[in-house]
Amino acid sequence: MSQPTTNDWPLINRFAFRLFSVYILFYILFISDFLWKAGDILPILKDINRPFKYISTAFGRWTYQIFFHKSIPPRVPIHFMDTSWNIVAATSFFLVAILIAVAWTFFEKKKNHSYLIKFTHPVARYYLAFILFVYGFIKFFDGQFSVPPSPTSYLGNLIEMDPHSVLWFFMSSSKTYPLFAGLMEIVPGILLLFRRTSVIGALLSIAALTNILLLDISFDVPLKFFLLNLIIISIYVIAPYIKSLFSFFLTAKPVSLFIIAPIVENEKYKWVQYIFKSGLVIFFILFNIFPSIERKKEKENASPVVGLHEIKEWTTKAQTPDSESSKLPWKRIAIDPLYWVGIQFTNDSVANFNKRIVSATNVQFSAWDSTFTCNLYYSDLKDGRWLFEGIINKDSIRFISSKIDLRKTIHQKGIGKIKWIYN
Repeated sequence: MSQPTTNDWPLINRFAFRLFSVYILFYILFISDFLWKAGDILPILKDINRPFKYISTAFGRWTYQIFFHKSIPPRVPIHFMDTSWNIVAATSFFLVAILIAVAWTFFEKKKNHSYLIKFTHPVARYYLAFILFVYGFIKFFDGQFSVPPSPTSYLGNLIEMDPHSVLWFFMSSSKTYPLFAGLMEIVPGILLLFRRTSVIGALLSIAALTNILLLDISFDVPLKFFLLNLIIISIYVIAPYIKSLFSFFLTAKPVSLFIIAPIVENEKYKWVQYIFKSGLVIFFILFNIFPSIERKKEKENASPVVGLHEIKEWTTKAQTPDSESSKLPWKRIAIDPLYWVGIQFTNDSVANFNKRIVSATNVQFSAWDSTFTCNLYYSDLKDGRWLFEGIINKDSIRFISSKIDLRKTIHQKGIGKIKWIYN
């Protein structure tokens, strides 16, 4: 069924359509990291995104100063995380979108929005598909909820873990569910790429994203604001069909869904649209699959020292009695294949460091403020033990460790196997 005109839209519908069209465009350009992250594959996108990020940061800092009468800490970017300055920035952009929608509705007498829908609808669909692909494919390549989880996850006690870490540890206890969750993101993403299947794709995305939002709310994951915006975009995609969907689901009446007109309607120039769409699909694949494969290879080819180490012997030569190494001996050290180094002390407290370098001979890690720096040289003693020698700040340390096979722990034993019968 071809797209009808929007001449019969009530005033409130026209206002809401204009409001969310503007806000979603603002969100994609100024708040989300869409173009910046996409620049990892196509660097020119970072140059395109740079002025938008500059405006976003300047506007966000200005409005934050107005709301809270204090400045945002230096080097804090405006992006999609659950932080007060990011939410203030998004709220401010939403207020600007309201002002634009009010002025637009007051001055624009043309009631037919068909010309606008055919531009804004694909933008919303493709952005949503891109994000779903990112989080869907990453689960297939151990980028999220990897099995086994990061060695740093095994430090400390479960009762001392924050809800966010508990969720990640729990999800990493299964191979099957993360793959299923990833599939439930990839399938709607594929359906959103095509006008004829975009409605079912948006409905599936609302279901999947609502489930993730409830997990994030329940386990205090700082991406709730991001997910709320994705759900808003999903609703925006199905908004032109709301009346037909209500009739179908609530009254069981047969309905026909119209197809939103393509951007290029002239048959003579259809090939331009096909080339552009094919290029986008190829870009989505390159952006999601290749980095994930590289990340998985990097984990598989990581140094043998990577893993969880139980420290057996600990000696130190401290420069002062209150120096870092003399405060608490280490109980365990966890070296992540990609990002982290974690230390569990003898009192079971834990410290994690994400500034780390692992080479063929040594491990270096430090705190961001450089109050703690460590450089350890290691060697394999070939009897299941490892020797570490190095410096913490200015103190010399030496310890011998044994590496724990995480796949033989109770948490990982038998993972991937389905047990149907329990005796």
